[in-house]
Amino acid sequence: MHSVGYAERSTERKMSTHSLRTIRNSNDGSYTAEYNADIPLPDGGLLRCNVYRPLDAAATDGDATGARYPVLMTYGPYGKDIPYEDFHAHSWSGMHPLGRGEDAAWETPLPRYWVAEAGYVVVRIDERGFGQSPGYAAILSSQTWRDFALAIEWAAEQSWSNGKVALLGVSYYAMTQWGAAALRPKGLVAMVPWEGACDMYGDMARHGGIFSNGFIDWWWKRQVNTTFYGAPGRAAKNWGPDTIECMRTPAELAANTLDWPQACRDFPYADAPIWKDAQIYLEKITTPLLSVNNWGGTGLHPRGNIAGYARAASTHKWLFIITGRHDLPFYRDECVALQRSFLDAFCKGLDDRGWINGPNAEKGVPAVRIVVREPRLVGVDDEDLDRALPVRDESAWPLPGTQYIPFYAQADGSLGLLAPSSSALFAYAGLTGDAIQFSTPPFETRTEMTGHPVAHLYMSLGKFSGSKKDLDVFVTLRHIAPNGNEVLYTGTSGQPASAGKGWLRASVRFVVDESHPLHEPYLPHQPYTSDKVSYPEPEQVVEMLVEVWAVHFVLEAAARFVLEVSPKDTEGTDIFTSFDDADRSEAGFGGVENRVHVSGQYQSRIIMPVVPAADFAPTAKLSGARQVQSWRARLPDVVQSEQAPRQQLSMRSTSRRRPALCFGIANLSYRLEISRSSARPVSSFTARDDDMHLSSSSRRAIPAAIDSRCISDREPLLPARDFASQRASSFVDHALKNCTPTQSAQTASTSSSDANEMARGDDDASISVNRSPSRTPLQRAPRQRKQSSPCTTVSKTREIEAPFHPTTARALAQRHGVPQEQMRRDFQFQPLKQSPPAARDASTGSCILTRTRPKPPAQRSSHAGPRECQNESSQLGAPSS
Repeated sequence: MHSVGYAERSTERKMSTHSLRTIRNSNDGSYTAEYNADIPLPDGGLLRCNVYRPLDAAATDGDATGARYPVLMTYGPYGKDIPYEDFHAHSWSGMHPLGRGEDAAWETPLPRYWVAEAGYVVVRIDERGFGQSPGYAAILSSQTWRDFALAIEWAAEQSWSNGKVALLGVSYYAMTQWGAAALRPKGLVAMVPWEGACDMYGDMARHGGIFSNGFIDWWWKRQVNTTFYGAPGRAAKNWGPDTIECMRTPAELAANTLDWPQACRDFPYADAPIWKDAQIYLEKITTPLLSVNNWGGTGLHPRGNIAGYARAASTHKWLFIITGRHDLPFYRDECVALQRSFLDAFCKGLDDRGWINGPNAEKGVPAVRIVVREPRLVGVDDEDLDRALPVRDESAWPLPGTQYIPFYAQADGSLGLLAPSSSALFAYAGLTGDAIQFSTPPFETRTEMTGHPVAHLYMSLGKFSGSKKDLDVFVTLRHIAPNGNEVLYTGTSGQPASAGKGWLRASVRFVVDESHPLHEPYLPHQPYTSDKVSYPEPEQVVEMLVEVWAVHFVLEAAARFVLEVSPKDTEGTDIFTSFDDADRSEAGFGGVENRVHVSGQYQSRIIMPVVPAADFAPTAKLSGARQVQSWRARLPDVVQSEQAPRQQLSMRSTSRRRPALCFGIANLSYRLEISRSSARPVSSFTARDDDMHLSSSSRRAIPAAIDSRCISDREPLLPARDFASQRASSFVDHALKNCTPTQSAQTASTSSSDANEMARGDDDASISVNRSPSRTPLQRAPRQRKQSSPCTTVSKTREIEAPFHPTTARALAQRHGVPQEQMRRDFQFQPLKQSPPAARDASTGSCILTRTRPKPPAQRSSHAGPRECQNESSQLGAPSS
């Protein structure tokens, strides 16, 4: 095991000589639970853990008949014995089934599923100084990383272990993964850091040098300070059992604890010993990893998940970015299926998706997958809407083809693509003043911003006398819908969050060193060290390079975004606020004017990561309990009167028990063809999984092709880049989302019998469209002629009728203010008639499900859909004047 510098603590050496270990079977008899097992440490310390193992696992080293299993581990301070429902009752009230059960604990894997169903041993460890583990409590330090790494090596050698250890957990239990993996402990074969920071200074304690005390103080008081080893009164408060061995006085607790919030106040620069001690050398990580980020977590984890993925030396590494609250997505069925698929591949050799082939392999998993926050589908703290968002596969981060476009602040308060031609000075009171805003005009075309923005702000302090003054800048990006309202997203705690946030303190600003190994053109490196401190002089103009944490938002046509500059927290910050009196004192920051300069000389601007539009919109949503089959298809040539667009598709099957969610492509209808032929392969497909042979039928799935086509010149279909979606259970029950009742939509499906055959092996399918080659994002796209001829199908069709899904009816009704019954009437599916016999293909059978456009009621005219874009593949147009 490779080690980093370890700051020796005043660790307690006097340990109990008797064991606290107890063993029992779970209440349902599905696994064995061993509580307070000892993990001895080389320095004389002791960790205690709970071991949840299968009933037939070897109990002792001499047990020759017992089975051995891979191990899942977590390490943290929250108390391994505190029931989830007591630790966070509100979160528990919305918990998904795969998070509910006996021995459930906050942000850790559920033993009932992972042991009894998935076949792992789950080891949950109390960090040194917390719960039942004695010793000096020094969270998020080299002690934390080292102790966890030693525990991993211990677990790999136990009788119930097959020698392979994996790490899985959320938040703190993800952060400790980065630190332990960098030490390369023996036996570690996989890790899934699910929303986990890795830079204790920049990700968590100080954003741009500014103390994030709102979260730190709340978190410490609620979740850390209450779980110390020896803290009295826990059992009386339903906060887990009391420490078995002893109770400590407040003075004893203080003497054996690193007061982390106070350290954040006392050490404002990144080169302080506490931050050096906690440094994680990500480049030393070689473990296969799946880093899962959350778009809504700005202020804590997203920066670390991206940095960990980017800097790790692992050859097998992936970055998935989800959305939703911080606590619940980890336990969603589809997310647990993702975790299990990844871990099974590296812990058991059961690879159902091609993980072992490596990222972006032909028969592998794309390196990056992101949830696309479609503006008309997003909501705040709405699990249904969050789960309905489409996902898109990418090959790298930052996304390939990203264009970094500067938007310049103008003298009139706008943002434009040209440098300002006139000068202006925008001022507010330091520390307490109101924010100033710069807004783009409405965009002419749909535009996606995904990646790392950087704000270049030229700022100064007004005249002041006496002691030195400093300046804090809080940058916010706001997404403004065409109707003028801000589009808000789900934040970490379920609170409304804005599109992006960034922070910087003027005294720790730094002229970027482009030779620094951590510098990237799209993300300048800021060291925040004491030797770079430089306080601004009165009226001295300084350039502030503000890192805005990674963003993702999609601007519809006629939408815009706002750059907001403030001396304090503004709306949409969630719980990550900065108002500490010592860190942001009136004497140091107040009583002086803060100014933003706009001129030809001082070109204040924000550089935005613009993703060139694909020819087709992102379309995948996988919601099954477990993906079991995956393959890639090329649209086949079909007999039709006019060639329709072609696009490469991905088809993935999911569980029949959990409905698949598919998204359609604007201006196109779909036909699903199911191959009946086992005598010859379907030339339009390329197998992605080893168990998928196109030359013969498969019990698990039957190859399917999606054909995009125009169905009629009489139907004005959805405007470009709007979506129709279907929710399918065995491809029978369907629903539409993301379109108003006055728009028409098309979806496709198969008949019930075809669906059952495709779903054989407990599978359903959903569809995703990959990105096509990019074009220049500022290019205006010409108008596209509509398809004028209907297509001729080549396969037999069957008539089916699909009811409207009640959840979708409710969501759309609430969004548009329409009674649900009227919503159902407006979205009636119509079955297609059978094609002429001459058009049938003997080798295939297919079914088309489409929807005719009902005549909109007069009173609904105000709910018409968004304006039609100029072109289906239109790029970012210059904002209209």
